[in-house]
Amino acid sequence: MIRWNGRLIESLIEHDTASGALNGTWKLEGRNWEIGYLSVADSDGGRVKFIDADTRSGRHIDVLDLGVNSVVRLKTTAVDFVIGQSDADKHKVTLGSSDVTSVDLDAGINVLKTRDGFVGSISTGGVDKVVVGAGGAGLIATGNEDDTIKTQGGFVSAISAGKGDDDVTIGSGGAESVAAGIGDDVINAKGGVSYINSGSGDDVVYLGAEGASVVQLQNGNDLVVLTELARPEHGVILLGNDGTDTVSFARYSVGVTVDLEETGWQDPAATPVGLVQLRNFENVIGSDHADNLTGNALDNKFTGNAGADVFTFTGTEKDPEAGFDRVLDYEEGIDLLRLPGQAFGDLVIQDYGASLLITHANGDILLKDMAGVTLDASDFLFV
Repeated sequence: MIRWNGRLIESLIEHDTASGALNGTWKLEGRNWEIGYLSVADSDGGRVKFIDADTRSGRHIDVLDLGVNSVVRLKTTAVDFVIGQSDADKHKVTLGSSDVTSVDLDAGINVLKTRDGFVGSISTGGVDKVVVGAGGAGLIATGNEDDTIKTQGGFVSAISAGKGDDDVTIGSGGAESVAAGIGDDVINAKGGVSYINSGSGDDVVYLGAEGASVVQLQNGNDLVVLTELARPEHGVILLGNDGTDTVSFARYSVGVTVDLEETGWQDPAATPVGLVQLRNFENVIGSDHADNLTGNALDNKFTGNAGADVFTFTGTEKDPEAGFDRVLDYEEGIDLLRLPGQAFGDLVIQDYGASLLITHANGDILLKDMAGVTLDASDFLFV
């Protein structure tokens, strides 16, 4: 137990002994004391806990250097620097109401939870779980395993997730930037984010009502799921990259009009719900309402979802080649296929395995799982 009033200790170090590992609980009590450097130097797999036993004020530790297996649960004790050994098995740290300059945990497993205090920088290596509370943080940087990062009401300046399949959730406090590394990552931006870089891999990015300014995708087959924006005058720029990228409007409560060829600002809904710019996207998913979805010169996949949808296949002067396009959920008698400047008599329609293949002047259209269906001119628009 550490308990005294009004005293300063420059350094307090406890080592494991030849007889075995350190195990025990350090209870932090009292008020108005300070330790410059507190270290538990354990190398034999012991488990040491540092726990605030009361909520009195004035306790301060400059540097807390953790052992091989450590548990820290702070309420009011202030710590400037928390350091976890790199050869440790697990660090589990919960911070309290005081601000912290930096936390550096490098065990095989690292679990960090912050509360009302601000943390300037967080660095972890191993399999990590980081939860940032109302106090927010500056930089969060995780290592090259499968990590979980979750922010809540506090703002975070920057998140950098390393290699691995990472799961990043941005809460209501928002973030300035989120960058994932190599791996199949999920970024769920419930709060607003200025800049998101998904990194390489097959990634999924969810945007909430606060949106994002720019979402930059990298190599891989990525999916961006949009939500109607709380401020309809705002917009998001979505930048596709190598691989096959998909934008989804499935969360929208109204039908959308989306053109994959258009690189300027689009207002996808009749009722203003925010603007969008799309570049280098191959696929589009509509809402559960009547949508107008237009492809580009790439090989497109359309998913209309419910509602009477119109799928437009380019091949006009600006897009001389429409590519090999697919409609994944065509509904006969409900949805329409639009081929501007062409005629029904110019089409070749035939079964293609379990699907229906339509060959037109500038490309092909595959209607998934529609073999045996007979189409006529009423299923098309040519204007």
